Amino acid sequence: MAPVLSVCLWVVLCATCIPTPAHSECLNTSAVVQKRQFYFNAKTLTIMLESSGRISHDITNNVLKILLEEVVGYSRVESMVNIEVPVTSKLNTWKWTTPGYVVDLGRLGPSARLGIFMPQYTVEELWEQEVITDHWRSLFLDRFIDKFSFKSSFSALVNLTLSSDISDNPQHFCETGCHGGLYYGPGCSNQHQNCSVLFSTYPEYDRYILKPLIEKLNLPLIVAWIGENFIPFISDLLQRQQPVLFFDFDPSPLTSTYNLTSLHLIACDPSEDPVTIGCEFRERTYEKFVWNKIYVNTPEAAHVISKLGFSAHQYQALLQAYSKKPYAEKVACDWLKDNEVIWRSWIPPNLSHKPRIFLLGMFPLENGLWNQPGLKAAAELAISRVNQDKAVLPKYDLQILYINSQCKADVAMKEFIKYVQNDKMGPIVGVLGPACSDEAEPIASLSKHFNMLTVSYGADSSSLSDRVTYPYFFRTIPHAGLHKYIYQQMFSQMGWEQIGALAEDTQDFPAYHVTLQDYLKLHGINMVVKQNLKAVGSHTDLTQVFADLRSANIKIIIADFFPSTARVVMCEAYKQRMTAHEGYVWFLPGWYEHDWWDVDHHNKKENRHDVVPCDTAMLRYAVDGHFMLSKAFSGSIKSLVIGNLTVGRYKQLYTEKIGQEVKESCK
Repeated sequence: MAPVLSVCLWVVLCATCIPTPAHSECLNTSAVVQKRQFYFNAKTLTIMLESSGRISHDITNNVLKILLEEVVGYSRVESMVNIEVPVTSKLNTWKWTTPGYVVDLGRLGPSARLGIFMPQYTVEELWEQEVITDHWRSLFLDRFIDKFSFKSSFSALVNLTLSSDISDNPQHFCETGCHGGLYYGPGCSNQHQNCSVLFSTYPEYDRYILKPLIEKLNLPLIVAWIGENFIPFISDLLQRQQPVLFFDFDPSPLTSTYNLTSLHLIACDPSEDPVTIGCEFRERTYEKFVWNKIYVNTPEAAHVISKLGFSAHQYQALLQAYSKKPYAEKVACDWLKDNEVIWRSWIPPNLSHKPRIFLLGMFPLENGLWNQPGLKAAAELAISRVNQDKAVLPKYDLQILYINSQCKADVAMKEFIKYVQNDKMGPIVGVLGPACSDEAEPIASLSKHFNMLTVSYGADSSSLSDRVTYPYFFRTIPHAGLHKYIYQQMFSQMGWEQIGALAEDTQDFPAYHVTLQDYLKLHGINMVVKQNLKAVGSHTDLTQVFADLRSANIKIIIADFFPSTARVVMCEAYKQRMTAHEGYVWFLPGWYEHDWWDVDHHNKKENRHDVVPCDTAMLRYAVDGHFMLSKAFSGSIKSLVIGNLTVGRYKQLYTEKIGQEVKESCK
């Protein structure tokens, strides 16, 4: 990889993130319309602005920081955003943006170029002596070296190269590869001032450029990196019309304020790298790059950054202002106060809108093991009431993304991963659901890695109560393990000492039958037959299952299936004459839809695999007299809930909403 490309990658992806200093309010605006936060992975993050050390970068960072905090409303702006990445025309930024980790939001302002500069008055003075100074070969001329060698004050350079660190052992800005803070080019030494002195800021910014350039062209130069002394020292010399040679960007505070000439290097072949060849530095544009999560999760900030831009005149004015008052924050604030017409066009028009946050609603809507389309209407009603209640989420607009998870673990996981990895999706703060334990367990396992709450309304597996494994999982129903207390009391009262249990082979059912068997045995009740049914369909042979029940003289049967399996099993019970009419007691789940036994209706559905060889009348006969365990609502109809309404009123609104949807679907 070419060195220039390496440098640009370092700037955008690996640069040291320097928080901008805290500042008092600049614009004195009225209260921000809506406070905002950068929310990602269930955490509030800081929007940090990368600093490159360039003055122009520092100023534009402060402009952006003030706007994001005081106008747009973000409370924590201090990396993930770099609005001044120097990019040459040869550099293909798609290598950064195509993977999707960063987003290019366009140019910031005028082009820039690195260069070696000297004052115009020195150029004119040497021109009168018939010395050409604006070409790199001039560096070898004795009269040029005499002007820029600092022979009379060479020893004083050492003080300039020292950091202003208050420690007892201050360090030179350049330690590695330097002697006494200075880098000596070929043929240069501190005993013979036979070389010009070139001043620069920090070796971290340009050592990789200057050293190869000097060594490639054998330039008689001594480089003095003088850090924060750079602008005041160079400005002082220029104001006193003293000769000085320095390395800088153009535009910069110095190049925008003083009349300077740049040193011309060898013209570059387009295919060559300026650093390794030692040729003219290419013109660069300043591009604005942001982390993709900034782009997606803070659309208002992304809008401002995309619109942020300065003309060449505006850019020069900012840099000139800094040369007079070297405080980037002050320069940025003054510019914003004087140019409201300009920056107002950068602000998104819908700042009064609340930032949106999302829930993933995992519901068994259709084509699943258990279908409950009414859950969607219930969720819509709940979301609308939450958004209307200003005491709940006053600063956010809660939205829900509906997923037909079908009570299937693979479907739920696929959809969860799809949405979590969707770079164009806003912040997902939690999961409503899933309905079934089979899908809830992997989702609860995954969501904890995203600090994402998962609240299920139907998953009742006892294993989900493990707070270590599932710390972010909650549910609004008791777990199935509690059923054992109800069964034990009822069976003991009825004098039933032998029972059987049938379960569909999923996570929801067989697991709790094991604990149920152990608990009942402690109370003198034996679970004689316990079978798990796999992949039950209309062609499944269940005769052996019923033969086992009959041979063991089992009359009490706990059956836990999804509705489609229940239809097949109860059809077989009808054929085997093992229903309540023949003295058998069946316990079925209480969460089935009201017409689950209507096989005439269900057999007509397309693409169904549970075509049951019974009609509705047969199944109605088979299920007549069965028991169901149903979970009771804990709140009375007069209890107040979120949204400032009672449970009874919520049920009424839900009934009205369902009725309206049914009417519309029948039109």
